[in-house]
Amino acid sequence: MKYISVCIFLALAAITSCVNNESNTATVDANEAYYQSIKNLTGLKHQPRMQNADSTEVIFYDNPDGDPKRYTRFYKSISSNSNSLIKALKNSVNKHFVRIEYIRKCRSEGKFYLFAEGNPMQTVYFSNRGDSCSHLYFIADGWFFYMDMDPGTLQVLDSLKTIAKKPEGSVM
Repeated sequence: MKYISVCIFLALAAITSCVNNESNTATVDANEAYYQSIKNLTGLKHQPRMQNADSTEVIFYDNPDGDPKRYTRFYKSISSNSNSLIKALKNSVNKHFVRIEYIRKCRSEGKFYLFAEGNPMQTVYFSNRGDSCSHLYFIADGWFFYMDMDPGTLQVLDSLKTIAKKPEGSVM
């Protein structure tokens, strides 16, 4: 009987000490800690592989307001390895960002792929649909990183859109 009493006492003591230890430890939000460590970076510094980009393909959706399941299906595109264009696109993401868990409620008008020696480095989406939808964004770590669209980037994208072509063999 004495043995059982001692065992019960030890078990209760162990449970009590575990409960007390749990209540004394502070919970750490890993997502918030991570964001605090990167929030002062620019998009280019957050995704440094983009700095190695030497070519791009820019895609402009034909009807960004069309069928929500197929609006990205039809497009015009232009590929380039122009140093001035690559530099302009890199500069467009070399801004401070806002990290958001969900995509904004406005559709993208297109995207550009950045490549280094033929290998994909990053996809950056763009939209210029007014004040609340004038931005660039990329996706990393399951989050959306938004940067404001500046007039220089808008000019570059507008000039590229005029010379972009439909892919060979496209129906529409």
